[in-house]
Amino acid sequence: MGSNSYSITAYTDQANSTTDPVHGNDTARIFSLTPKMTGTYTVGGTSPDYSTLSSAFMALNSNGVCGPVILNVRGGTYYGSMSVPSVPGSSTTNTITVQTDPSSSNRATFTNSYYPFSFFGASHYIFKKLTITVTGNSNVIYFNGSNEYITFDNDSLIGSTVNSTGT
Repeated sequence: MGSNSYSITAYTDQANSTTDPVHGNDTARIFSLTPKMTGTYTVGGTSPDYSTLSSAFMALNSNGVCGPVILNVRGGTYYGSMSVPSVPGSSTTNTITVQTDPSSSNRATFTNSYYPFSFFGASHYIFKKLTITVTGNSNVIYFNGSNEYITFDNDSLIGSTVNSTGT
């Protein structure tokens, strides 16, 4: 369901009790209708619902949620920085859990030279059993704006040490 898109076309067939041969003047169309998300999705690895966590975040942001969502990230190392979006429909009941896939033998690791995750007005996320590493002189996680109900549960957050001298 992750990438399904639907189009709906409706038109009249019998206008004023008369057969209507021209549907173009009384047709309504909706293109690219996507359902709200709920349930469990896989990220990365072989035959995933989403090839990257960024693409899963984009779908969440575009589609919204109508129930709890679990993103099972397959074990491995993922490089880059991504924005964690505000998601329509998320709440204390409709949480978004990002976790290492329970069937993976190793953790999902996110690494970048500056913060791998940035939050801009996000809420109701749970990050579980992930390793998040920054290799440069930056924050591991970056929060900007009003973020609330963000939980890190059994994660490893690894940053670098910065040495400075003053004169």
